[in-house]
Amino acid sequence: RQGRMGKAREGSRLVPAAIAAVGGALALIHLIRKLRTLQQLCDALTERVRLHDTAIEYLTMRLEAKVEASRTAPQPQPQLARALSGESLTSEAGGYKTAEEDCAETAEESGSGGPADSMQTSGAHSESAWSCVSDGGGGVHTCGESTHAGVSGEVRDAESDPEGASASAAPEAASVPHEQESGVHALDRVLRRADALYSGLQYEAAHRLLESQMGAMSASFGSAVAEIEWRLARVLHDMALQAKAQSLAARERELMLEGLKLATAALEHDESNFAAHKWYAILVSATSLFEGTKAAIQKSFVVKTHFETAVRLAPTDATSRHLLGVWYFEVASLSWTTRKVAAAIFASPPSGSFTEALDHFLAAEAIAPGFYVKNRLMIAKCHSALKEREAAREWARKALEMAARTPDDAAAIAGARELLGRL
Repeated sequence: RQGRMGKAREGSRLVPAAIAAVGGALALIHLIRKLRTLQQLCDALTERVRLHDTAIEYLTMRLEAKVEASRTAPQPQPQLARALSGESLTSEAGGYKTAEEDCAETAEESGSGGPADSMQTSGAHSESAWSCVSDGGGGVHTCGESTHAGVSGEVRDAESDPEGASASAAPEAASVPHEQESGVHALDRVLRRADALYSGLQYEAAHRLLESQMGAMSASFGSAVAEIEWRLARVLHDMALQAKAQSLAARERELMLEGLKLATAALEHDESNFAAHKWYAILVSATSLFEGTKAAIQKSFVVKTHFETAVRLAPTDATSRHLLGVWYFEVASLSWTTRKVAAAIFASPPSGSFTEALDHFLAAEAIAPGFYVKNRLMIAKCHSALKEREAAREWARKALEMAARTPDDAAAIAGARELLGRL
């Protein structure tokens, strides 16, 4: 009995020591977790500082390039400046042609039945390669980005009313040298031919034509080269998509990066060109896929800014409005995991709602009703996400009413049929 009592006393002394040991272990685990959290915060802050430094360096380089370009670039005459900026010389209000007007003119000149809506901003991607304009179905073939229609319009007016055209052109003729005026018409013909080749899916031929004109136009017209550069970027983007369809990943990457360089150069030559902003945003989004989710989220702000600029510069371009809607839809559709990654990188991560996306898709449809099958599909998807089933069914049926002119249209129609079956 005395032995048992001794053991009991010894055990009672060990209990507090065991409790203290357990408490110490728990405290140590808690401290380790706190240290890990602090390390993650430090890493995030370090990354943000690095990004800010990179942005400042980039802006400084662009500013220096602009200053240098302003010193050496020739100043275009009034009529030339209007032609190069995309302003219609025959329209009372001026401004940009709509996508449908320009596509119709291009199709008429090339003898084709209409534009081939084949452009895709990117294919379907996994969670590890999120793109802010992917949606697994791509963007819009944008024949309507041509901004040179006013020059040829002036020629048509002169043919139909030679006396009136001569009288109205007299003041301009005094201020524009004959060589420059001829150059404007030559540029107009080249761009129209390139647009016709692109609409006919003849990307290689369009690429050769535009490249052959790059040097001459750059030397003669300065900022006019932007019209060639963004078209080259567009062609390279679609050639990259063809390479992707053939599982040529290295070729796809090469073409996308080359297209991004040309889109960047187009912006440097002419920041007022809405198509340059649009294609720069498309290619930034496409190339960000090569760098993973983190890079895609970081660059999504740039993509949004340039889509918004394209909409502001050309409010009647339905494709720019559609692509801005895709941006909002993709951000609203982000998974929980991607949102956590974005929250860890940015104090204010990209935000968007299905309601905002729907507003942009409806605006695009109002500008050009029925211009793109996928726009109607996206309207249906937004209504579905907002639990508006009847409206979603209505827009899915409207998408099914349209003809499939391209594989992209066929994919959108299949998506509308699948969505309608789930509603």
